Amino acid sequence: MMVHYCFWTCNAYQSLKMSIDILQMVSKGVAAMDAKGQRETAKLAAIAILNQGNRLGWEFPDRLKTEHFIRDLDGGTQFATETLLRELTGLQTTFHFLLQKSKFAYLPAPDDKYFENDKLFGEDVFEVFEEARQDLKDAGNCLASALYTACVFHVMRVSEFGLRRLAAKLKVKLFDKGMRQQVEYATWEKVIDGVHLKIKAVRQSSAGPKKQAQLTRFSEAGDHCTFMKDIWRNSVSHTRKPYIRDEALAAFNRVSDFMKFLAHDMKDGK
Repeated sequence: MMVHYCFWTCNAYQSLKMSIDILQMVSKGVAAMDAKGQRETAKLAAIAILNQGNRLGWEFPDRLKTEHFIRDLDGGTQFATETLLRELTGLQTTFHFLLQKSKFAYLPAPDDKYFENDKLFGEDVFEVFEEARQDLKDAGNCLASALYTACVFHVMRVSEFGLRRLAAKLKVKLFDKGMRQQVEYATWEKVIDGVHLKIKAVRQSSAGPKKQAQLTRFSEAGDHCTFMKDIWRNSVSHTRKPYIRDEALAAFNRVSDFMKFLAHDMKDGK
């Protein structure tokens, strides 16, 4: 995803305008600057505008013309002050046209903090669930961009990676038409039912201190799974409703708790 800060564009444009103002004063005799200083002033402004133009999708002829101008300046080609002014003014006009065609999106606080963030759920989740990184980053970008239903869609994909890992950890066995079925190809409901069956099995076993602690952890995992199944199967996957910010943020935070819960144990190989 392209990230562009308006500050860069404003800074480049200000540099160009300042260079034009300086050369105009030199041309009118109000200020003094030797030929080398004039070339350097024009070159710095042209480079700044070229960099921003390339980021914003400058068309090839405009880019090529500017690159040739910079090479001539860098090579020591002699330019009259009026010629430099004409070139920079033309560059300013071309950049104006580019800005008129460009579209910028503003990401207001406080949700801008979710944009292009690789570690939204912390370091442990980032390390343990490498396969979920892209979906988690996409979820944050959607949340920052007010695409709340899309945010829920992506965080539920993140939670699915956690659910599969939990099922593997509990050694859940799934069957379809009497044959073993891989967790990756099973429905959420079937995987979650398998997790609950394992939790039930722990409940029926001897309840020593170790088993009791294990039961508490498994029960918490089961609660997370049930919640996520409800918001996923009952809404997002069946297009029953769009999500508003508070709902998307609630889903985001609940999945965050679930993934951190799993990562805490799995990073230590527990």
